[in-house]
Amino acid sequence: KLYQSLNTPLARDDVRRELRYALRARVQDDRGAEFTQNFQGDKTILRGVEELYKKIGKDPKEVAEYKAVMK
Repeated sequence: KLYQSLNTPLARDDVRRELRYALRARVQDDRGAEFTQNFQGDKTILRGVEELYKKIGKDPKEVAEYKAVMK
């Protein structure tokens, strides 16, 4: 609903990413400290997670914490 209400030419993922950055910045300001990790936006870490799961014969998309960010 939010995405449709924006009436934007931006892709859904672009809107999600910008909203996430804005929310992270606001929370960092509110708590007075930076988030030191951003695994959801770090392609190298996500690739590493994917490779580790391959080695154990599992799919990281089956894990709730990774499901939304693994493509």
